[in-house]
Amino acid sequence: MRRRARAVTQESARENFLTKHCNILYQGMGTESYVSLDDLRKGRVEAIDWTGREVWLGLDLAMTNDNCSVAMVSDDGNGGVFAESLAFVPQGKIDAKNRAERLDYYGFIRQGKCFACGDEIVDYGFIEE
Repeated sequence: MRRRARAVTQESARENFLTKHCNILYQGMGTESYVSLDDLRKGRVEAIDWTGREVWLGLDLAMTNDNCSVAMVSDDGNGGVFAESLAFVPQGKIDAKNRAERLDYYGFIRQGKCFACGDEIVDYGFIEE
């Protein structure tokens, strides 16, 4: 309720609130915005050879049964970047997450972009390995 009230009175907080809490794409004066899927697909490559590259990692761990992720970024040598993101979900929650989020986690798992680990919560040991 406090976040909503702040978004109503402060335009700088509005974009974040509407996008992250209401699932509404809003581009106001805020600094956070999403890149369209079409723009992302323009830079897609089939495979990235990470061998010998300087790589920066980002790690997002969850405290409960939420998704976790690892993101990797490297300079592509031509003024751009290579990026890869992997998700980790609790095996015992996939069916419920598919329904609630209207996503196909099994498809992401088949593509090698998502890993099911742990039962009701994500297994940090699996992510570390």
